[in-house]
Amino acid sequence: MELIQEMATHLPLFWWGGLAIIGLCVGSFLNVLIYRLPIMIDRAQQANRAEPSAFTSVEAGDNAPSFDLLLPASRCPECGEPIKWQHNIPLFSWLYLRGTSHCCKKQISTGYPLTELAAMIIALLSGFLIPPGLSLLGVLIFSWLLLALAIIDGKTWLLPDALTYPLLWLGLLFNLKETFISLPDAVVGAVAGYCLLWGFNFLTSRWVNKNCMGNGDFKLTAAIAAWCGWQCLPQLLLLAALSGIISILLLRLLSGRSFKTAIPFGPGLAIAGLLQISGLIVI
Repeated sequence: MELIQEMATHLPLFWWGGLAIIGLCVGSFLNVLIYRLPIMIDRAQQANRAEPSAFTSVEAGDNAPSFDLLLPASRCPECGEPIKWQHNIPLFSWLYLRGTSHCCKKQISTGYPLTELAAMIIALLSGFLIPPGLSLLGVLIFSWLLLALAIIDGKTWLLPDALTYPLLWLGLLFNLKETFISLPDAVVGAVAGYCLLWGFNFLTSRWVNKNCMGNGDFKLTAAIAAWCGWQCLPQLLLLAALSGIISILLLRLLSGRSFKTAIPFGPGLAIAGLLQISGLIVI
């Protein structure tokens, strides 16, 4: 650990500046992902539920405006005015505009700059702990995906397959060369993580007569264990549960909500996953 920190202090200044810029840019993209992906999923589900008749033209929806991660261009959420490039610079534009929209002067959510700041901190902290190489790239991808999943689940109670599955496959791919753990430990971890949480949910749901967790929680647990191994599962689930308990206590103290208030499990799993990968790195 001391050797890594000594190496980090000798890295040139442009390395840290580059990491900071990359982190901010990734944070800006994560904002787009966090906002648009749940809407894209909802629209796809609505389209799948629709049952057009045999007389309905399959080309009826061809002229519908495109909505994905690239199109349409970013717009003000209040008035719909397209955002100019100089007002779309990660973090700095929010500070320059003092947290208000340039077009209609409405308040901009602090969630946007905080996500960008979090992504930048992840990049700099990872660069301090890990020398340049495959391990650093893996930790950055792992951490940024967990950040996006935690925020999406916290806002929408949704852990999209479009993020959990790539997180799972990437964990197995990075561990092909034992970047963090051996491949057998990663495979067993993925299988055991999914089955363990599914079994726990099955038993508790039968006990309380309602479903306690979603399938996304099982997949996210499997994905984290694919990076950190089956050995991480006891600590991972314990830390995630403690995060949930602390969140409930804070909600009770700050907003007076009941102790029975339901909260998403994804953010707790994401925090626990970051702690687990940090433990592997430091050790």
